[in-house]
Amino acid sequence: MRETIPLYSRKVTQEPQRIDRTTREDAMKRLILILALGTIACGTLFAFQTGEQQLFSQAQIERLEKSIARSLESDIPDLQINGALTLHRFREIAPEYGWDRCIIPLMRILNGEENNPSARLIAAMALHELGSSRGDFAISRNAQFTDNPRVKRYCVILTRTRLVEQGKLRSPLPSLNP
Repeated sequence: MRETIPLYSRKVTQEPQRIDRTTREDAMKRLILILALGTIACGTLFAFQTGEQQLFSQAQIERLEKSIARSLESDIPDLQINGALTLHRFREIAPEYGWDRCIIPLMRILNGEENNPSARLIAAMALHELGSSRGDFAISRNAQFTDNPRVKRYCVILTRTRLVEQGKLRSPLPSLNP
């Protein structure tokens, strides 16, 4: 069925457009397949990279640590959260580095009852990942004495997890321990 549409003085005929449902589905399937293959290929490439190759030099990591410590010492909660998350990400990249300069600012965030609870939770996570005895002590004290129930519950979980890692508990769940 052709439809005539007057356009200025000429007559132009327009075919009705039909979008076939199967071609749209096929296109979506191809797109999903391409994305899945791309994800697998990227993951495989990163898995086969050598471990000895360092992304950052020691001087660059020290500058990053100073910058992260400054952001953790800020009074702005979003900056504190971003600093702790950045530390978490760089800890994965450079696990051999100690990140000692960040421990005290993270402890201040965690111990400050007036601080944002989200910032306190992320500071607890970062302290736990650093694995320092000072950070573990701060987490265990917050598990006992903090007034915020979310922070308290998370610190209890982190404390129990550390005790399991040290072999002092069999399970982080209280019901499975004698």
